[in-house]
Amino acid sequence: NASRRAKKQFISINCSAIPKELLESEFFGHEKGAFTGATKNKIGKFELASGGTLFLDEIGDMDLSLQTKILKAIEEKNIQRVGGVENIPIDIRIISATNRDLENMAKRNLFRQDLYFRLNVFNIEIPPLRERKEDLEYLAQFIINKICKKLGKCVPKLSDKAFSTLYEYDWPGNIRELENVLERAIINCRGSKEISIEDLNHYVSNDYFVIKDDQPDSIMPLEKAEIMLIKNAIKKHGSSYEGKREAAKTLGISLATLYNKINKYKIEINN
Repeated sequence: NASRRAKKQFISINCSAIPKELLESEFFGHEKGAFTGATKNKIGKFELASGGTLFLDEIGDMDLSLQTKILKAIEEKNIQRVGGVENIPIDIRIISATNRDLENMAKRNLFRQDLYFRLNVFNIEIPPLRERKEDLEYLAQFIINKICKKLGKCVPKLSDKAFSTLYEYDWPGNIRELENVLERAIINCRGSKEISIEDLNHYVSNDYFVIKDDQPDSIMPLEKAEIMLIKNAIKKHGSSYEGKREAAKTLGISLATLYNKINKYKIEINN
């Protein structure tokens, strides 16, 4: 990073992980008394990132009404806290990421075109993990080192059979799913010097994601496929809050996204 912001603040926010009614306060902060529960002033992410970089992860999940306010803040280079009247100057670089097709969403008015064009100055498209298996060994080792440092554990070796299992898997949840699988495997191996295939098998199986239809050569509609995957994940992990959180990890999505899809598809969950 050769920019003048390289050593400045880097603030990240996942737009899909926070309920939309709280996002405005997260972005712009709020004044004491602005709403029920606002017992003191709060500085938002835009202020915290001023002088540095604000990373908007999963921006494709952002509510349209908030997109308008984000665009205004970017163009006018100032914000107002929720419940406030003072214009607070900001100087930030915006980096955003999404797994959605924003160009297509903008054409269908599901994402603001003006915000899309404002953000899409320099675009980097990262292929899904299943299309760059040559990176898997490096990524797996990097993630294992990071997780072991976080957990205070010795770094285990990934056995050849375990790596073959990772390599053969399609990774519908991409890097996040790989991180979740490896963290559980590290915990499962209980201090062993090696992550074995047994530490992975419970979590990594392409059979788990096979969707059968009446016609063997037919292609199932995406909506139906998502519904079946969500039902399978919840059946496997349970319908409790913890079960849904594990189901979301298995699917490689945030818990908020899982709840949104359950509501969108009106999926009945047996508690």
